[in-house]
Formats: sequence, C-alpha cells, structure tokens
Amino acid sequence: MISTISQLGIGAGIIAVGAVAHELTHAVVGKLLGGRVFDVDLVRLHVDIEMPTATRNNLMLLAPGIIGMALSPLLVWLWTSTVPLVIKGAVSVAWVVYTLNGGTDGELALRSTNTAT
Repeated sequence: MISTISQLGIGAGIIAVGAVAHELTHAVVGKLLGGRVFDVDLVRLHVDIEMPTATRNNLMLLAPGIIGMALSPLLVWLWTSTVPLVIKGAVSVAWVVYTLNGGTDGELALRSTNTAT
C-alpha cells in the first residue's frame, strides 16, 4: 500500500514536471531564437516573450510540440519496459501535458485556443 501511494505521489510530480518543462521550453527556445523573455511564471504556467519576427514566434510556440513529438518513441520503449504501470501512465500524461498543453493560438493543443470574440 505504501509503495502504491509513493508511486502515485511520484506520478503526480512527473505530470507537474511536464507542465513546467512546457513553459521552460518556450522560454529557452524563445531566447535562443532572439526573443526577449520578460517573465516566466511557473506557478500560473505562463511565459511572457517578445519575438522579433512572426516566424520565430511560431517556432517558439510550437517548440514543446516539436520536441514532444521527437521524444514520442521513448513512450513506446517505456510501455514495453518493466516499469510499474502507474509510472508508465504518469509519464504518458506528462508527455501529453508537455506536448499538447497549448494555451495560446499557434501552439499544439488538446483544447480550443481560439480567443477571438
């Protein structure tokens, strides 16, 4: 029972890491592409970046999706390994959160991000 509880705690931590890594990816890629990073809020999961061109802005927005898709073969390896099921599930959810957690138009997202009224 304690083992299961600890695995669930580790799983929740893994999922949170996916969300934080998503935002940090925007910040790092934005900086690497010549943008100005004004604020990185890892509590509210928001990054304020000014990019020099629309193309670089689009690349910065898509960076977690591109990197997440590139890492997807690791999920296949994980699911064929002997890692406990709860960890497999947590890493998979973290991957989805990292890759498809877009909250801004132009990001890959599971939910609609249309902000036009």
